[in-house]
Amino acid sequence: MGFFKNFFAKIGEILPEPEHKTHLPWWSLIAIILTLFALAAPAYLYWFGGLKSFDVLKADIEYRSLGDHTEIEELNYTAKTVKPVLYLNSPDLKDLNVTDRKDRFIAMLLPSILLTKLETQNKLAVIEKIMKKRYPSRKERQFVRNVFNEYTSDNERRNKTEITFEELKKRMLLHPNSVALAQAALESGWGTSHTFLQSNNLFGVWSFKTSEPRHHSQTRPGGFKVYVRKYDSIYASVRDYFNVIAVSRAFDDFRNARMDDNDSKSLVGYLLFYSEQRKEYIGKLRNVINHNDLQEFDDFQIDSRYLQTDKEF
Repeated sequence: MGFFKNFFAKIGEILPEPEHKTHLPWWSLIAIILTLFALAAPAYLYWFGGLKSFDVLKADIEYRSLGDHTEIEELNYTAKTVKPVLYLNSPDLKDLNVTDRKDRFIAMLLPSILLTKLETQNKLAVIEKIMKKRYPSRKERQFVRNVFNEYTSDNERRNKTEITFEELKKRMLLHPNSVALAQAALESGWGTSHTFLQSNNLFGVWSFKTSEPRHHSQTRPGGFKVYVRKYDSIYASVRDYFNVIAVSRAFDDFRNARMDDNDSKSLVGYLLFYSEQRKEYIGKLRNVINHNDLQEFDDFQIDSRYLQTDKEF
């Protein structure tokens, strides 16, 4: 404040004294003040505004390390709800009978799927509100840029291709739980594969970057080495899987189809390029969904007792 006081004092010394002093009426002074405020408000909001006016749902998450399968939280099949527990590791389920193994696997995985969906829905809801604002703040603009970047593929970044808001919304659209459950079951052998137990990689996502954490999965004829991504937790694997489906050009048809179709057995038909098995893979996914009644889990939600509205995202 002292700087501005001295600055305007110096200006007063430089400017000549007017020949006729005039006194503005009080309403003119108020009008000038309001005009200055209106001009300054956008700049103030841009630099000092925040993300404090958006209501989002947050879950009271429990992070749990598992000693054995008995510590996996059971699902509430009556209410079709899930306690928001994120498991930091997976126990070996091989010694369980087939029915128990599948039940434990689904109970371990479903919370991560639902929490990933909640996070995505929150981001989209906030962005939609920001896009409607006339003067979004600097923090809000940065938030939007971060989300756009998250849903932009490496190839698009290299080519400096910018996606539209409509394309972003399509990429953030979510598919039924049963699709993710079926793919995880196939790719991880219901949580028993070496790749999953070593790297928390539920969906067989390959790694092509030496800079990222990864695990050597196999060496093919000709010496071609296959690496899969390595994750810190099941939740991290689930989040990355949804992002791969969201940004990869191989799944354009799948993303288009899920805008109008919410039937998992129909949707998996558009995952032709997820596996080298192509049509055989699609048949396997449909068999897994049918045989295990996985569509039952499409209606499951996070238990509302662990959800609360928060003002800050």
